[in-house]
Amino acid sequence: MDGGSGEEDELARSSIIETLNEIDGFASEEQTLFSSEGLSRLTALAKVLKRLRSLTHLPIPDLIYHVERELTLGVDVEITAHQRRYLDKFLDEAANFYAQGGSLRSFLAWLTVAESEERGLRAAGVEVRKDVVQILTVHSAKGGEWDLVVVPGLAEGNFPSEQSGENWLKNKSVLPFALRADKTRLPHFDVSQTNSAQEVANIVKGFTDICNNRKSDEERRLAYVAVTRAKYHLIATTSWWRDAKEPHEPSEYFMTIAGHIEANRGEFFGSLDDKPAADAQNPKLDDVRQELWPVDPLGDAREDFARVSDGIKALSAPESIKELNSALERVSALTTYRAAAELVIREISERKEGERVYLPAHLSVSGLMAFAQSPEEFAARLRRPLPFKPDPIARRGTAFHTWLEERFALSIPLIGDDELPGAADDGALDDSALEKLKEKWLRSQWASRQPYRVEIPFERSIDGTILRGRMDAVYKNGDGTFDVVDWKTGSAKSGDELANAAIQLAVYRLAFAEIEDVELSKVRAAFHYVSSEETVRPSDLLDYDGLLALINRVPVERIKS
Repeated sequence: MDGGSGEEDELARSSIIETLNEIDGFASEEQTLFSSEGLSRLTALAKVLKRLRSLTHLPIPDLIYHVERELTLGVDVEITAHQRRYLDKFLDEAANFYAQGGSLRSFLAWLTVAESEERGLRAAGVEVRKDVVQILTVHSAKGGEWDLVVVPGLAEGNFPSEQSGENWLKNKSVLPFALRADKTRLPHFDVSQTNSAQEVANIVKGFTDICNNRKSDEERRLAYVAVTRAKYHLIATTSWWRDAKEPHEPSEYFMTIAGHIEANRGEFFGSLDDKPAADAQNPKLDDVRQELWPVDPLGDAREDFARVSDGIKALSAPESIKELNSALERVSALTTYRAAAELVIREISERKEGERVYLPAHLSVSGLMAFAQSPEEFAARLRRPLPFKPDPIARRGTAFHTWLEERFALSIPLIGDDELPGAADDGALDDSALEKLKEKWLRSQWASRQPYRVEIPFERSIDGTILRGRMDAVYKNGDGTFDVVDWKTGSAKSGDELANAAIQLAVYRLAFAEIEDVELSKVRAAFHYVSSEETVRPSDLLDYDGLLALINRVPVERIKS
């Protein structure tokens, strides 16, 4: 179809669906309108759609699982494994929507609105890779961590930006704050009680100043996100000259980081004493490049392209095309038959014997704990991952950890308590229960001590299985020993629950001893339960051999469907 209107496209789709519903009843003369292969594929598609329609009563996440299986989307994704996260992200969105009571019809309507009004759903988080240099915006880098991060352009007017804040009085594309769902957290504008033009002007100016201040706060939050993406090394750069005639001063963010170089064993390259004179002109403006326009997109590869093009023209002769088409048809048929056979064999094997589940090469500490608690449930979840239902208590715990991390980590004053990521979220920092958690922690023995390290990411290999995690805090004692402390915002555990939770501390203890290169006996570990204001030190934590024995308990028997 070419250039059809939206209504025409919708009509065409409806006609195709109606035809598929009736395809089994086609008369012989109607069937001749299709090739045998085409008719076979359409009939198979009609059967798939019929099976899926019979499952629309299922919860939305379960239905999506069946759609993925029936349409073999999982097979396509396995070919490009890094794209699996996009399907997982969509499944998360569906599970969250369903958890709030949404129906299938409302979910489809929501997807339609998201596509037409918001250019689709939010994309899955960026994949952190070690084999390439990744160039990202700060926003897209949220949630990721890299061994080394470079934050360039920390100059006034660039980062932070000189752009004015979001202000619906000055920008018609901005929705008036009073009409937004988050209006209680946005500046209030009201001139209903004014009696003069001067009063209105003053209110408008004050409102504009508040909007600009909010923009500055957002830039500081963005700077915080940028510098905290680095696990081990951060490079921050600035320059006097950019694209303007006048020089740009280093930004406050650059100066703040520079002021902490010595304390953090960093290095400073260059000098801030070479500031250009007041009447200096940007030397970059005299460096005018001369290029041929329009630019040849092939550049130096033009000759190679011409040679290949001549070869293609030779192959374009009728006899060559006929020979190539014949070969392609043979290859296509073999590929189709093989793929279909593999899918049939795989499905029959799964239905008849179940699916063997193996421990993945990388495993989170929480995953290891889940496995120790119930190997069968853990293995079943590996086979068929589904997102967990959103938990307000877990969300509060995350907000508490964020607050605590900032209390410890931000000797660099980029951001305040009320400006933390997530501070504007419902049920986050304005949660009274969260405030009580803060008060209780501030009364604990740990609040008065300076931690040795906080938020320590690690990877520890146990006989080829990589365990990944992040320690909350480590304190160094006067006798040279260390305390690894994990903050818990839930209720204190005991008995079997505590024994299972202690696996987390065992891994943390082993990982930190390796990171710090100290004997395991010099590292202790504890949970601090903030709600009950108690510190619990489980006894007999597993060592390397104990964790190895735990991992080797992976269930290798088949798990029935």
